[in-house]
Amino acid sequence: MNLDMSFLVSMQFLNLQRYGLNPYSPESVGYLMRGTSSPYGKKDLIVPPIEVESNFRPDPVTYELIKYVYASFGYSEEIIPYFNKNKELFEFD
Repeated sequence: MNLDMSFLVSMQFLNLQRYGLNPYSPESVGYLMRGTSSPYGKKDLIVPPIEVESNFRPDPVTYELIKYVYASFGYSEEIIPYFNKNKELFEFD
């Protein structure tokens, strides 16, 4: 079935205040040496919705959502682990 429609995608992290976010992937040196970010200062982190078409590619959309989360902790997008920008895919090998 082919649905010709769009919908909104978002994420929410509730009761996040005082939690931090480690940079990079858990197996990287930067993850272990750099430590965590400053604690999140607000109670909830609500990512603004992104409108997508029914045939959307999940990896690039997920990346856009995660970029907002990392930016909320003061990180640039280069810190996000596992995303291959050339292929626009998350790779977990």
